[in-house]
Amino acid sequence: MGSIFYYVYRNLIFAAFVEEFIFRNCYLKELSKKYAFFLSSIIVGFLWIFLHLPSYIFQGFAIMDIFFYLLTGMIKGILLAYMMKLFHNVFINTLFHFNMGYTSEIGFLILLPVIFLKLNEKVFGNKKQETLLK
Repeated sequence: MGSIFYYVYRNLIFAAFVEEFIFRNCYLKELSKKYAFFLSSIIVGFLWIFLHLPSYIFQGFAIMDIFFYLLTGMIKGILLAYMMKLFHNVFINTLFHFNMGYTSEIGFLILLPVIFLKLNEKVFGNKKQETLLK
């Protein structure tokens, strides 16, 4: 039972929450004041993936595996930045971060439709949905 609490502490509270708070809540907010949001999300994404680089190297991953993890990490970082922009909630980002990192990419698959639906709501609002029903 103790190992479950340690797993939740280490991966959800320590890793996911701390990373989301620092990278998306602090760095992204500050960079977005100076640069365009997309550029800021790329910069924060690079910082975020390079934080993970030593773990890939020390685990003995092949160069192509490291490249793949860095590329997918960058994409995840940009998506998490957009989640922060859409929801303005570090706790929602923390849950998606935890899901994407520790549950075989399930969170990544859920994240795309959530972003699409939220963008659809912001772009079209209820007026577009009413027009489609008529």
